[in-house]
Amino acid sequence: MPRPGNPDIRRRLLASGLELFYARGVNATGVKEIADRAHVPKAAFYTYYESKEAFVVAVLEQYWLELQDRSDPCC
Repeated sequence: MPRPGNPDIRRRLLASGLELFYARGVNATGVKEIADRAHVPKAAFYTYYESKEAFVVAVLEQYWLELQDRSDPCC
């Protein structure tokens, strides 16, 4: 579960992770690359996520929520 903090940094990390995972794959993408793309220090990544594995889960959860929002016919 993500830790509390700046929602903008968390959003940038998630967006960067999704882009890099899509382009390179999860195993070929490092935490430093994600942090660099989000324009935050690598240490900031660990302020928000305990591990890369926890981050991958958060990226997948965010992606799933976005897919549900796009396909929700009621709104």
